[in-house]
Amino acid sequence: MLLEVENLTKKFGGLIAVDDVFLEIRKETITGLIGPNGSGKTTLLNCINGFYVPENGTIRYKDKLIQGMKPHQIANAGIGRTFQVPRIFKRMTIIENLMAPVLDSELPDSSLREKALEYLERVNMAELKDSLGDELSGGQQKLLEYVRLLMFDPDMVLLDEPFSGVHPVLKSMFHNEILRLREMGKTFILVSHDLVSVYTLSEEIIVLDLGKVIARGKPEDIKYDDRVIEAYLGR
Repeated sequence: MLLEVENLTKKFGGLIAVDDVFLEIRKETITGLIGPNGSGKTTLLNCINGFYVPENGTIRYKDKLIQGMKPHQIANAGIGRTFQVPRIFKRMTIIENLMAPVLDSELPDSSLREKALEYLERVNMAELKDSLGDELSGGQQKLLEYVRLLMFDPDMVLLDEPFSGVHPVLKSMFHNEILRLREMGKTFILVSHDLVSVYTLSEEIIVLDLGKVIARGKPEDIKYDDRVIEAYLGR
């Protein structure tokens, strides 16, 4: 397994946001992580990439314990992350945004810039390379954040609501990029309320409700699972 999460618990005061969660993520897969608002999806991602330290449980990546490590250490270990609200540098140009994660690289700037331009070409944003971050649409900011994390070539990518507020054309481009990188050996955990996209892209889906895993399985099984329907719609 590429990622193993066992007995993971994260609390905020008296609220148990993630409650004794167990996950196993295989290499070169896309795993959907869904659930109603407040079910613990983003909190779980925040524990995996080091933003939060869990009260209990273990997180292993490539058989190495990573809970307690700093976010930049986990990123350097090979886990990239996007956010519900894109965290780009809005007063820097697009190309500067892409160069930021690799400032300490041993490669020459010319090679890194060429790599950045290749990524921008793939998402039809090369002509915007000298635009400022805050001049982009919301969907373009999400794409920028996505290609920026690819600059340090992570093996696992955590996507938090990548399709929210994104134009259908950009969403289709995003779908193709995810599938392309999976074919190149990357592994994804996809958090999204866009269930059509999750069902289309994912090989396995894990469902959270009130911090607990209530179901896991193939998309065709999850669609008709009574526990999942109840979590979203109520009894």
